Amino acid sequence: VSTQSTGKPFYTIQLLSYLIDNDLDSARFLWKRIPIEIKKSDQELGAVWSIGQRLWLQDYAGVYAAFKSWSWAPLHATLIEILEETFRQRTFNVIAQAYSVISTKYLALLLGLSVDDATKFALSKGFQEVSSGFLQTKPIDKPKFESAPLQNMQSLTDYIVYLES
Repeated sequence: VSTQSTGKPFYTIQLLSYLIDNDLDSARFLWKRIPIEIKKSDQELGAVWSIGQRLWLQDYAGVYAAFKSWSWAPLHATLIEILEETFRQRTFNVIAQAYSVISTKYLALLLGLSVDDATKFALSKGFQEVSSGFLQTKPIDKPKFESAPLQNMQSLTDYIVYLES
């Protein structure tokens, strides 16, 4: 059976696209629609779904562990990197809105970074160090919707379809 007739890479790409777009409901329903034979035979698809499960449960540390738990195919590695950065930025935006002061250890856990890297990241975004191990947050203006990432996703999808055909 050819890869094109089973749709294996396309399920993985579609699932990753839903996760990047933070559309967990669509990702979950896609997972339910994928034939069991494909779920059992495509371990990388299962690894992507484990990321989706952790996102659903809001298991931040587990999400970052799941990103690193698999040796991703080059076709999917770029999408995983996009998902990781998108998730980190969304999480950071929530932190900036929800906290006035946060410990650097907890920030590092939520961002999937070392304490030093998380502190540098937060300071570069306008947070201020108030005492040893604590940062004062800076509320972030809600970003305006940009269609450029979605256009990039469409062109990436077109490119992948072209490569597979």
